[in-house]
Amino acid sequence: MTKKEKKAPRILIVCDEYVLQQELAEVIRKAGFAVAPDLDDERLKDGPCTGPDGLKTLKRALPDLIILNSTLEPRGMDEGLCFLRAKRKKEKIKDIPVIFFSDIHTEEELEQYKNEFTDVKKVMTSSERDGKKPITTVFIKAIKKILAAK
Repeated sequence: MTKKEKKAPRILIVCDEYVLQQELAEVIRKAGFAVAPDLDDERLKDGPCTGPDGLKTLKRALPDLIILNSTLEPRGMDEGLCFLRAKRKKEKIKDIPVIFFSDIHTEEELEQYKNEFTDVKKVMTSSERDGKKPITTVFIKAIKKILAAK
């Protein structure tokens, strides 16, 4: 990690799709942010891919923002929600803002999650992301807006 990355806001990506995780990390770095790595595990250098790994990394990395995929190993669709529920029980990490994204949940379901979890500052569906991977400029704008309000 360079000196510039150390000063840049750090973003933790919790995503079980390796290619998407790498693309997110690249776009985030190009936008001037740092990706909060798991310092103990080279295979997770751009972020964890399971809910339990995500929580473990979150507690150590203490990022400025979390990007959370709704479907994670090992439980799939429920794992992102389990991650959020476990996160809010820990005083040190409960207020770190989250962008929660999903290709399988409806916008209504995601809005309900946003209401349940006050740390979820933005919910994104594939339609909002234009159905494209890597993420669009809409995603970077959301990151900047959330971090500016912090």
